[in-house]
Amino acid sequence: MNSKLRRTSSVVVVLILVLAGALVQPFGGNATAGPNGEGTLQGTWRVQVTPINCQTGAPLPIPSFSALDS
Repeated sequence: MNSKLRRTSSVVVVLILVLAGALVQPFGGNATAGPNGEGTLQGTWRVQVTPINCQTGAPLPIPSFSALDS
């Protein structure tokens, strides 16, 4: 039981951190991707995040969610 509670708590903490990071991302600015003259990309992308177990590669039993990366 203790192991299951610890695993569930870990999943909840990771999910909260990921969602907080997604909400902190700026929503304004240049929304198109393109070279910035330094050989790197700039812009904002809509992505679908599927949390996985890093040890097994299996998806976690929590729903995937959309996020913005910039």
